[in-house]
Amino acid sequence: MKKLFTLFLFVFIGISASQVSAQSYVDYTWDTYDLKFKIPKTFEVVDNNSEKFSAGNDAVWLTIYPKTGSNLKYSEMIDMLTTWAKENDVYAYGTVKTEINFNGFWGVYLDGKLASNDLPVYCAMFVHPDFPSQYYYVWINYNKNDIDIAEQILLSIKPM
Repeated sequence: MKKLFTLFLFVFIGISASQVSAQSYVDYTWDTYDLKFKIPKTFEVVDNNSEKFSAGNDAVWLTIYPKTGSNLKYSEMIDMLTTWAKENDVYAYGTVKTEINFNGFWGVYLDGKLASNDLPVYCAMFVHPDFPSQYYYVWINYNKNDIDIAEQILLSIKPM
């Protein structure tokens, strides 16, 4: 019985590992805004212009909106992100969290759900470290079983 359990455990780990590593990513550089990140090869890029970058598949959707303005304080960013989330029908989020160093950015974020599809959504607002008046709204909407893909994308966003 112990040998059967051990065999089952190895097969399960092997299948799980192959599914996670089966998702392949491509490096993406958004030169206009000095950003780089990874997206799954299965993503279809829908928008890539001065107003936004938007790409996704049936499991995960990423959108980045670049903005410029004055140098922002955390309190202003929290208010702006909360307003943006409400305007885009995000609900069930708790306290907006601050991030002192997120891949070289600083900013705020929240986790919630999107009203139109009732799926998890990650909303963030990050300031570029080299250009303090340049900031980005980042939106990742994903199926709850695909959180690992959403996290991989999120963790790959970096300033150039």
